[in-house]
Amino acid sequence: MDVGTWEDLGATGIASKVGSAYNAIDAHLVQTPQGRFFMTFGSFWGNLYQVAMANPPTRVASGAAAYQVIYNNTGSHAVEAGFLYPRDNWYYMFFSSGICCGYDTNRVAKGAEYRIHVCRSQAVEGPYLDRNGKNCRRGGGTTVLASHDNVYGPGGQGVYTDPT
Repeated sequence: MDVGTWEDLGATGIASKVGSAYNAIDAHLVQTPQGRFFMTFGSFWGNLYQVAMANPPTRVASGAAAYQVIYNNTGSHAVEAGFLYPRDNWYYMFFSSGICCGYDTNRVAKGAEYRIHVCRSQAVEGPYLDRNGKNCRRGGGTTVLASHDNVYGPGGQGVYTDPT
């Protein structure tokens, strides 16, 4: 990201505006083993969406439309920062859910704060289900990391595969 080391290729075709079902932030791009590209994005509003991308993945694929993959149908509906991780013929969708901000002045009720969840699918397009088989478009999600000890409201997740 040093100045002069990258080229701006313009907009991808994913954008939010007043009236959009999604907030087009927190994007994550994944390439399937078959060489297809998918962008997961979204925050709050309608939660997480996904769209097929062209190859190379600089634009939305021709004729592709964004579709919802994760939705928390309870409380404030706060879900963001999807991170899609392919592993062993499964796609694991990690995401943050709960109240994320303002902890310095007002800690939210225990259990309402940010935490990290995961859902999985055998198809990149979904449906994504939690450990108990609940659809993650209907409030499902298995908690991976929640507040504990001196950690309060974890979120902003990613997955790193250590080759060693």
